[in-house]
Amino acid sequence: MYQLEVARSINFQGFSEERIKGCQEAGIMKIEISSCNPVIDFDEEEMRQKADEWIRVCKKYGVEIISVHLPFGRDWELCSCDDAVREKAMAQYMKLIEIFKPIKPQRFILHPGYPRVPAEERPYRKENFKKNGAIIAEAIKPAKLAVENMPQDCLGNTADELIELVEGMDNVCVCFDSNHWYQEKPHEALAKFAKMKKKVETLHISDYDGVVEKHWLAGEGVVEWNKIIGLLEEMDYRGPFLHECGRTYTSDQVVEATDRLFKAYNEQKQ
Repeated sequence: MYQLEVARSINFQGFSEERIKGCQEAGIMKIEISSCNPVIDFDEEEMRQKADEWIRVCKKYGVEIISVHLPFGRDWELCSCDDAVREKAMAQYMKLIEIFKPIKPQRFILHPGYPRVPAEERPYRKENFKKNGAIIAEAIKPAKLAVENMPQDCLGNTADELIELVEGMDNVCVCFDSNHWYQEKPHEALAKFAKMKKKVETLHISDYDGVVEKHWLAGEGVVEWNKIIGLLEEMDYRGPFLHECGRTYTSDQVVEATDRLFKAYNEQKQ
């Protein structure tokens, strides 16, 4: 029987002791903190206090912060063709990394870029991302950098392009987001990672309508979960089944949804 540990993402703006207590009571003992999205000129002391609070509260309830999602958006583009934007983003990312290092996450999650990428800029943006992503990957050690697949016309919006972006980069893995596939179906994209033996080390699990990202609870949309879970088992994925669904879903609902998915998958194998 194939089964994965349940985890979930919590946005820093919605972080509270009550939410962490709810995770513990539901049996979710691993979380991701999403730092999306502080303004580019964030208050360093305020962010440091938030990180200290995350550590304190999670330690109180025995919940581990296994990953931190770095910010994204126009001002945070490492791939930008605008030198000033790119350099400012790098400087601010480095400040955040130093603030977040005491959390000791296993991974930092990073988006390759923001939507509306002009076709003529794409090669240059790929080059910029690989160069700056490598710098971040080195800075966060011993944590790993997990580059996430993206929707719309962002960089990394297909499995092939995401593989190209992480190819040859040291200390880098893939974060597979089931809600971000517009050009191909989620299971088709995951099959490419499996076939090419590219390491998917963490997940963002949620559902959608196949048209626009929704971050619905898994099972509420069109994602073919038996195929997804089957490919994860084929890849010998042993990381957490980490949900990145809307904050209105309770931790109990997240656990119940996961149980339903794995029960259905294991039953159809028999």
